[in-house]
Amino acid sequence: MDYFQPISGQKVPIYHWDLPEYNSWTFRNIRRLFPTAEVSHGSGNESLFTKDKRNLSGLTVFDRKGQKTTIDRFLVDTFTNGFIVLYQGKIIFEQYRNDFTQQHTHLSQSVAKSLVGTLAGVLIGDGVFSEQDLIVDIVPQLNQSGYADAKVEHILNMTSGVQFTEDYFESDPSISDVAKIDIACGWKPKHEAGRYYNSLYEIATELSKARAHGAQFEYRSIETDVLSWVIESAANRFMPELLSEKIWSKLGAQQDAYFVLDRSGTALADGGFCATLRDYARFAQMHLNNGEFDGLEIVPHDWIVACRKGDPSVFNSEPFISQMPNGAYRNQWWIKDVNQSIYLARGIFGQMIYIDPDREFVAVKLSTWPQPANSDMTMDTLAVLDCLSQAM
Repeated sequence: MDYFQPISGQKVPIYHWDLPEYNSWTFRNIRRLFPTAEVSHGSGNESLFTKDKRNLSGLTVFDRKGQKTTIDRFLVDTFTNGFIVLYQGKIIFEQYRNDFTQQHTHLSQSVAKSLVGTLAGVLIGDGVFSEQDLIVDIVPQLNQSGYADAKVEHILNMTSGVQFTEDYFESDPSISDVAKIDIACGWKPKHEAGRYYNSLYEIATELSKARAHGAQFEYRSIETDVLSWVIESAANRFMPELLSEKIWSKLGAQQDAYFVLDRSGTALADGGFCATLRDYARFAQMHLNNGEFDGLEIVPHDWIVACRKGDPSVFNSEPFISQMPNGAYRNQWWIKDVNQSIYLARGIFGQMIYIDPDREFVAVKLSTWPQPANSDMTMDTLAVLDCLSQAM
């Protein structure tokens, strides 16, 4: 077994870096573990938050079962490393745990999808490509795959008919397609039952079509990687560079962010983005401000509004329908309830950006759960953030 460098005298097994005994350290030290590409924050000054700090640690809130807890207890029980709350654009609460600090970056897993979706919105607004374009007209390498007759809107909303199994608890790539992504990124070793993958794009070319496009939402990480391939091919630029130019450098971010790369040098668009807690909050506040930050329009207003509206009739897969019974998915964002305006960016192991435009409320939670997916913790987090938003 190979190991990463020791931490506090303890070695980290290279293919078990995300296990609970290691992940609170590894999620904030990804750059020391895997190859990455920079998302530059540019040469401008850091935008400064106004603060209206409140002592919310002991505030009574309610979990998914309606049982009382406190903010502090909730943060401990859900393995939180960083938590920040903005109300009307001001920081009202901020807490760091488990040696995570304001200067550290943190892996956000599938929160990355919402950043890539937002970048797609900017490029669509610029006329680089459109939602109605056929994917193969932009990426002809997919013409023998299940994406051969799919449109860009299908991967934006994860309603393509392509077969892809997203099972985080199965390492056999012949059973779980998402295991192929882990292999391609060097996160997991080649499984004895499967082949060796070097590229996310290689995986996409081999996927087949299982049903009609547009008929049903199904959460599949590879859709975001295909979206990134569309972005790079249409713009003829590396996706992390575009994200820097179009979004990150315009937020007044405190420092560079970065993407993990696969073995071929492709950015892991579906879950490899790392940034500081406050920079995630800047991105979220830009969304709450309908695409503007410090008076500058970064993302088209209409695109932001569209991210808050979805079709619940195609949103019927588990565990998501149980977590958000009237929910939807649009433009790489989760809509908590189509009758509300709350929308989310979510990642395994407990990452979340929660945006409530009606209440001018933003929360960002960076965590390291013991398991990749946990519906109880997801629903507890949603219940507590609902309480906190309503308390403002």
